Amino acid sequence: MGGNAMSSKAANSRQADHMDESKSDSQPPQPPIIRNSADLIQHRLSDSDRSVFQFTPMLAGLGAGMVGLLMNSYYRRALHITKARLASGLPMFFIPLVSVTAVWTALVTEEILSVNLRCESCVPIRGAAIGVVFGTLYPVILSIPINMSLAERYQSVQLPRFNQMPRYWWKVTFPMRQRLLAIAMYQAVIYGFCAYNQYSLFLKAFKEPVEPVGNEATEELLN
Repeated sequence: MGGNAMSSKAANSRQADHMDESKSDSQPPQPPIIRNSADLIQHRLSDSDRSVFQFTPMLAGLGAGMVGLLMNSYYRRALHITKARLASGLPMFFIPLVSVTAVWTALVTEEILSVNLRCESCVPIRGAAIGVVFGTLYPVILSIPINMSLAERYQSVQLPRFNQMPRYWWKVTFPMRQRLLAIAMYQAVIYGFCAYNQYSLFLKAFKEPVEPVGNEATEELLN
């Protein structure tokens, strides 16, 4: 009698566990809880759109790095530097790449995510300004001391005195003025488009319909 009672209790326990598992399997999956704007990008955008949003700062840095390589090549030819190609090429690519990526993240991406940048027309203007200042002028200015030190080290040209340096580098850079102007305009257009596209993806994440999650922080963010 005792053995039959124990076996019936075990069977009832297994049946109850099975019913609990069936109930848990039949319940629909809970929607994600959205606490901030980064969660909106993570849960509401497709993989391709999310990749574009997340890798835009790196694309901006890549554009600045390419300008750095271009100006490094130009100054090397102008100063007749034939040695230490990697010593000047690598810094002129990676320093603008890392710097402009950080600048874009701080001034564009983080401002969009924090909802501090709400003016739709201000976003491409900010991107264009970053393209001109950090994407063009910064690599040009950065390449001058690097190539000047190499020219002085290998005695490829006779450098002027310190007080004549600004005039000398203006003279060296002057033949490049039209190309630099075209590069600055190109960078302004590309960076402005990237900023506007990033902002558009952020607005798209807000407009994507989702099920309510019953979270006060989510409702406050969406409102």
